Amino acid sequence: MEQIKLSHPDEYYENIFNMYKDTNENGDMYYFYNIGKKITLPDNIDDGVFDYFNVPDTLPLTSISYQVYGTIHLWWLILLCNNIQNSLKLLTPGSVIKVIKKEYLNTILKSLKNRE
Repeated sequence: MEQIKLSHPDEYYENIFNMYKDTNENGDMYYFYNIGKKITLPDNIDDGVFDYFNVPDTLPLTSISYQVYGTIHLWWLILLCNNIQNSLKLLTPGSVIKVIKKEYLNTILKSLKNRE
């Protein structure tokens, strides 16, 4: 498996997301990143930029990121590609998700960084 090389921790992108604190219905406090309000993918991305990944098991997004990209640090990109709001919810085994093809990854990451 080819590992994607991220040249600097700033490219991990979770460093640019705002962290929020909330309370659930039981009164328990929890923290979360709301990446949907900070970064969005352009609506006009060609479908040829995407591959599809069949979720084989109940896996955290970091594990899926590692399987797809060879790094755990692109979990947030999987969320964006699939309009997933809750980063802690495990995906259903057998579901199919969109992922950016490796050959387009650096271009997409640079364009997102330039939109900050």
